[in-house]
Amino acid sequence: MASLEERLEHAASLRSAGNEKRASEPLEALRLYDEAAAVARTTTTQDSSSSELLAAVLKNGAAMALQLGDMETAEARATEAMEVEGQTVTSLYRRAVARRRSYDFEGAYDDLTQALSLDDDPSAESVLRQEMMNLRRAFMAAQKAEDDQGQALRLGEVAKLLPVGGTADDLRRCLDEPFYAAQPTDVPLDDGLFTGTTTLDRVQVEELRRSAGVVTTDGKAQLSYNNDDNNTGPYQLDATVTAKEGSPYAEGVPLTFRLVFTTRWPLAPPKVRCVSLIRHSLFAGPKGDHNAHHARRATIEFYEHLLVAFKSKGGGGAKLTVECVLAAIRDVLDGPPLTLEELSTVKETTTEKPFCFRAPTSWDREARQDQERRKIIRKFVEEFPHALPELYDASRLEKAMVAMLPEKTRSAIFDRQDPFAAVEVVGPGIFAFDLFTEDAATAFLAEIDCFYASNLPAQRPNSMNAYGVIVNDIGLEPFITLLQQKVFQPLARALFAAGTTTTGTTTTTTGTT
Repeated sequence: MASLEERLEHAASLRSAGNEKRASEPLEALRLYDEAAAVARTTTTQDSSSSELLAAVLKNGAAMALQLGDMETAEARATEAMEVEGQTVTSLYRRAVARRRSYDFEGAYDDLTQALSLDDDPSAESVLRQEMMNLRRAFMAAQKAEDDQGQALRLGEVAKLLPVGGTADDLRRCLDEPFYAAQPTDVPLDDGLFTGTTTLDRVQVEELRRSAGVVTTDGKAQLSYNNDDNNTGPYQLDATVTAKEGSPYAEGVPLTFRLVFTTRWPLAPPKVRCVSLIRHSLFAGPKGDHNAHHARRATIEFYEHLLVAFKSKGGGGAKLTVECVLAAIRDVLDGPPLTLEELSTVKETTTEKPFCFRAPTSWDREARQDQERRKIIRKFVEEFPHALPELYDASRLEKAMVAMLPEKTRSAIFDRQDPFAAVEVVGPGIFAFDLFTEDAATAFLAEIDCFYASNLPAQRPNSMNAYGVIVNDIGLEPFITLLQQKVFQPLARALFAAGTTTTGTTTTTTGTT
């Protein structure tokens, strides 16, 4: 048998050979390092320097295994190196990388945290922190992939509750497709409710009121559709829904929801969006991003509730109805949604609609936050002085809004005068105009100052997060909505009626105020 010195020399020569191959032939380098480690293992009980050599070639082997994508080998070599010489930054780092790539995120985090606590290699801190960032990104990506997979499985299960003929793709479009996406025209709209009409009749409106608590300012539920001759949609319904007394969403102004019906209706549900500002766990951003409050689109949880309630009423082969959709909206304003697991319980219920089976969790949290927002609005409107109190009075609101407009703007909108007389053409498809008279603008700013003087908490816009305020959050949402409906939309419609500007350039609607 070779002497200790000969074996150590042989192991060292194998390591040197591996070093020469690591850049060009990593697989051969790994083989040489493993062979060097095998020789060094026979010497570790006889000489301390051999332990250092063994640890070194094991760490070299871990590096080569990482380069080759062999995470199991990389982790094993780094672990053995630590068994030989204790924990080092290099061994912990290489095992952390192997664990991250093997989706052992907890193990990788523990290794990196321990490596950062060691002081044997301070120069490596930036590398370790970069790997910690890589770990966070990998964890988030894996979590998203898992969520997407779970969402797909859940969507498939929920889609089984659609009326006969409805598909999972119908439901997926409700969640992921652009809200006003163009619709296919190969399937005719076969519900007589929408054929050749733009407004629901009185009987239908009254039924909507009874079944879903629908209230509107003008007594009508307005339905509009595109202007093509085939009448294929998409159809758009705006309905104002009030929550039951005692609901966190009952205070303040009623909530307006927009329903877009496609040519797949009534086999497929409509896309649903809350037009009003709201915090609600079932009306959030795409794929349930509850930080994207401006999206406020119905999530899979809403459609799950809608279809569970539909199925529980014996709707297996029937068609969806507007009443059913609006009732579902009302339900989830009053309490947490139903789930697939509760369907059997729902079937046993005969009279009362069963809400609140699900633990409150996110619904309760979001509802409380929205309730606090509404309490602030009510406190400001009712308990503090105002420069423009008429803006909070529904009976005087429209008259007050019209009085704030310049004469040219009023003539263009209400007297159907030349709209270009009220605006300045800044560029092709770009218009500027005075929204308010000078006195009205001064009074409106004074109204904002009234809110600042109240010292009530304010929601800040992202672009003005130090001093701005979201006027919808201080009780002016009805006023802003009226401006959109009575001023911006009619003026834009008139300016872009022919799809061209005065220069003949085709544009999209853009307004500067």
